[in-house]
Amino acid sequence: MEQPTIIINVAQSLDGYISGHNGKRIQISCNEDMKRVANLRKQCDGVMVGKNTALFDNPNLKSDSSDDRKFRIIIDRELGIPMTHNIYDGSYPTIIITSRTDGKKIKKLSYVNPKEFNMPSIMQALYDFGIRKVLVEGGAMTIISILRSCRVDQFFVYVGPVIMGSGGVRLFSVHGEREIKFLQIKLIGNGALFQIDISSLEGL
Repeated sequence: MEQPTIIINVAQSLDGYISGHNGKRIQISCNEDMKRVANLRKQCDGVMVGKNTALFDNPNLKSDSSDDRKFRIIIDRELGIPMTHNIYDGSYPTIIITSRTDGKKIKKLSYVNPKEFNMPSIMQALYDFGIRKVLVEGGAMTIISILRSCRVDQFFVYVGPVIMGSGGVRLFSVHGEREIKFLQIKLIGNGALFQIDISSLEGL
């Protein structure tokens, strides 16, 4: 089964949360890190998020590039995201990954139906569509599912100087201790960027 090159990028608080209560968006990245993410987006054919991230954050997911071959990619199996959200504004090439075949026709919007609704099949469908490099930005369930079932090429975690306390959404929920290896650690603005050794996440 073929798949695009997969890069995961996520920002988390000092106490391990990637979003607030009920998925509420919290600003974690500094301006310098946001520039880094913008450059990552330019290098990829598409930026992917899951349904909950698109629903609660309502992101635009646009690259600064004017290339019409760049896509924002949203996983929404039952097309439950309201049509009023940014992904449906018709301003930017967009792919909705869904099991439905009755999606409304909108300018610059394509629907992709994987053979099965799992991550390997979704990645195969994106590859068949022409996506060769994808940046995955959330949420937690989407990232963990990809880590468990697909070959991830790069994984970046930016840790910002924010403490959320209880009630937020954590990226990792594991029992017991686990040693994670880093390929690179770099200070960016008022936070730190960790490039994680994917092999240290096997069996997550």
